[in-house]
Amino acid sequence: MSYRLQTDETLPAGMTRIVYEQLDQAIGALSNAEQDKHESIHEARKSLKKVRAVLRLMRGELGKMYKTENTRFRDAGRKLSELRDAEARIETLDQMRDVFGDALKPERFGALRADLVRHREATVATIDIDQRIAETLEMLHIGRNQVETWPLKRSSFKAVRPGLTRIYRQGRDAFALAYAEPTVEHFHDWRKRVKDHWYHVRLLRNVWPDVMKSYEDELDHLGDLLGDDHDLAIFRETLLTEENNVNGGDATHALQGLIAQRQTELRTEAATLGRRIFAERPNKGFATRIQHYYRAWTAEMEQPTVHANTVGV
Repeated sequence: MSYRLQTDETLPAGMTRIVYEQLDQAIGALSNAEQDKHESIHEARKSLKKVRAVLRLMRGELGKMYKTENTRFRDAGRKLSELRDAEARIETLDQMRDVFGDALKPERFGALRADLVRHREATVATIDIDQRIAETLEMLHIGRNQVETWPLKRSSFKAVRPGLTRIYRQGRDAFALAYAEPTVEHFHDWRKRVKDHWYHVRLLRNVWPDVMKSYEDELDHLGDLLGDDHDLAIFRETLLTEENNVNGGDATHALQGLIAQRQTELRTEAATLGRRIFAERPNKGFATRIQHYYRAWTAEMEQPTVHANTVGV
């Protein structure tokens, strides 16, 4: 189906369905990874992030089980992270070329890209990918079997309000800290909370589809801005390592200047979006507003269908 609650299901049933769907997608991607392992790993990791977002939203309902389940799926994703990181560096360089065009001439930066490709292949050579995938699949199958034991029972908004409020508050706090102390770590932390909040909004989109979809799109854009910023920050660290200092350092130095320029642009736009998205108070503002949407949605679902001939039309 989709990564959102549907009108014909209870909240526990919907969350359980969504988790099963995401785990099945991750298992399917990794089980058929022969043609493109990098893409399969990327898709599997995205599904695991969605599962962990459900866990964070339903943390109050899960109680003591939360830590065990979150750790399980976190560790499953980490088994595949090295492979994805090596691929992401190449993608970042290619994106820079799309943004700056002729400023990144192939003959000037071709050697750097070749180095990154060699680094990716070296990473692959030092890791038994098939073994990593097999271990991850085993963890996912075990985790899938545990989902039926999750204590999800309540369908009222009380089941999701604590998790929704917590992540929104963390996103608001991380936003303030990132610009007060603009380190790579602080911006990365803000990005993670933005992504969690985005997933939660996606899960609850049907409480008011038109309004929530617009809000979801803005969150998605903010997450992309911060994701690009983080990729550039990690890429810059890669450039500073001795093995990637190509062309006597000239190309690397020029590229670092372009990275700094691009990060300034990204962070400026992200600040504008952040001020709008995190303008409300977490509990009495944002969570209360979504609760009103949720109650209106559930009341609508409970209303009997009125046919035209019953009202004299």
